[in-house]
Amino acid sequence: MLSFSNVRLLVHTGMVCSLLLSGCHRKISDPVDTTRSQQIVHAAETGFREIITEKGFDLTVTNPWQGSEKPQFTYILDRNLPAEHQGWKPGDDIRIPVRRVICTSTTHIAFLKALGKTDHIVGISGKTLISDSTVLENIIKGTIEDIGYDRQIDYEKIVALQPDIIFMYGVDKQVSGVIERIQRLGIPVVVVGDYLEPSLLARAEWIRFFAAFFDEDERGAHYFDSISYVYNRLLSSVPQDHQPKVMAGLPWNEVWYVSGQGSLLSNTLRDAGGRYIFSSLKSSEAIPMDIEQVYKIGKNADIWVNAGSAKSLEEIKAMDSRLGMFRPVKTGMVFNNDKRVTSRGGNDYWESGVTSPDRILSDLIAIFHPDIFPGHTLYYYRKLP
Repeated sequence: MLSFSNVRLLVHTGMVCSLLLSGCHRKISDPVDTTRSQQIVHAAETGFREIITEKGFDLTVTNPWQGSEKPQFTYILDRNLPAEHQGWKPGDDIRIPVRRVICTSTTHIAFLKALGKTDHIVGISGKTLISDSTVLENIIKGTIEDIGYDRQIDYEKIVALQPDIIFMYGVDKQVSGVIERIQRLGIPVVVVGDYLEPSLLARAEWIRFFAAFFDEDERGAHYFDSISYVYNRLLSSVPQDHQPKVMAGLPWNEVWYVSGQGSLLSNTLRDAGGRYIFSSLKSSEAIPMDIEQVYKIGKNADIWVNAGSAKSLEEIKAMDSRLGMFRPVKTGMVFNNDKRVTSRGGNDYWESGVTSPDRILSDLIAIFHPDIFPGHTLYYYRKLP
């Protein structure tokens, strides 16, 4: 039986230091299967494509925000542009490697950390959401500035920071107005849609996207290949004969937004050996339901995960007495992904989790099938008291 104590991933300065798999020790210097390193595997159809050229990379983002109807953004990265190249305007190549970057999502920070590039961050958006201790220290020191977000973006501060590039996160097409305004200032804006990926591995593969801007594709490919190797080994440990019924989420103002078939949540719970109660719901978007509808389907669920802002079982019942009728609340089988939350509210699950799909998967396997990883210490999750 595969024990989690023999499946460990140690990451140092963005590179995998060792893998302990089924008692076999494997170091980063050992050969890694890189036959896929010249193509994007999981994210190619839903997120981005990469072409390696003589001068650098051609990157195409195919799904930049929700409801985008597949507009494409192409970025030509050129290592041969002279250092004195000035006056960037939309349509120009982007000189690599970039040295000063602004990140507008915590996942961008996680990708740069995995690549060992956090010292290149000069600006962020929303400091209270950040978990990384180094970035937080640099914010305090003043070497990283908060540019604000949405309608509160400080464009003057962006110009003053003199970034080589801004990695932009946007929920919908309204972000295009922000993009155009920043580009008119002569600053390249790159749209990142990692959060729209339908699987943990597809999200993690965006490290290849970020690596290209630092001209470190091999490093990004190596990191991803190592992570996916561990992830797939964990998958092989999941039993097929027993799948506990799993519910997820928490209602907001009596409305429960339910993820459907093919969503990141549904795919992740399936990978961990759980049977998501809404896995047959055919919808690519979250569906609003009332508590009675969810109760009808999920009242006899075995486990409840990702319980929103709830800190305890009593807090769940205090939100709405009907929530106490769900079996996981009665049996105490409610787990939330908020174990690593800062005092200001930054949740590391939504930060480093993007580059650590194996940690998320191992947590969920241990919750759904505790006999697989006896003695496993949850990393992102905790059982609600």
